[in-house]
Amino acid sequence: MPICKLIFRLDFNFNFNFIKNQGSIFEILKNGLTGKTIKNIDFGENINNRLMFARYLSDDKHFFKQLNVQPTNIDGIFENTKGIEMSKLIFDEDGFLSLTKTVTNFCRELKIDKILRSGFRILYFNKLCDSSKEINDAFFRLFRNESISKINKCLGKIEDYGILFNGISVENIKYHLRTGPFTQNEFPNYLNYTEFELKENEKYDFMIDLDLYEENFLLSKRDISKLYLPIIDKAEQIIKAVEEIIEINLEG
Repeated sequence: MPICKLIFRLDFNFNFNFIKNQGSIFEILKNGLTGKTIKNIDFGENINNRLMFARYLSDDKHFFKQLNVQPTNIDGIFENTKGIEMSKLIFDEDGFLSLTKTVTNFCRELKIDKILRSGFRILYFNKLCDSSKEINDAFFRLFRNESISKINKCLGKIEDYGILFNGISVENIKYHLRTGPFTQNEFPNYLNYTEFELKENEKYDFMIDLDLYEENFLLSKRDISKLYLPIIDKAEQIIKAVEEIIEINLEG
């Protein structure tokens, strides 16, 4: 299950320790964002927005990660054009693991205890069909024919299909789920920092854009990576369920 992009963010009340401890924050950025094989990190700040950041782009421009810290939020982004399996995500020392360990240190340094919102968004790509027509037909079958006919009559023939869900799980995890057919020409719409060769990505014909988040809770002393474990597990369940729905509709 290849994930090519991951974004996470913690929102909290204005933290005055950020103003007082900027030296410590820089040291955490300096020492924490490096991974098993990554050493060369760029640092910067935006004084007007009270923003400090660290980022890395690999020489081949296939791998990127960045961490931003402000008085009201911490957010990170990870892109990998080659993708990473969901099951390996939390063990990825150069990507997710290094980001979340650094965020854990920030929360301890800034003495953050209450989280207003904790969000986790992934962009997932896969290949389910042998042709674009097959995947489009599978999504077409998810809609009632009379609904499609009415839209065709008013606006013209529909050439692409997608689905959007918003909801909340029994564990009180809220979600935005968007899924649909995908072509490699759409990659620039989703990967903003990395570069890729089309031949590497011709295998993908299906995508899921999934945003999972929780609101208003107290942060325990556990690692941030462990905080995201239930969300990652929920994401894996959702992706599996969506793929099963599409595969059933491939059969007509």
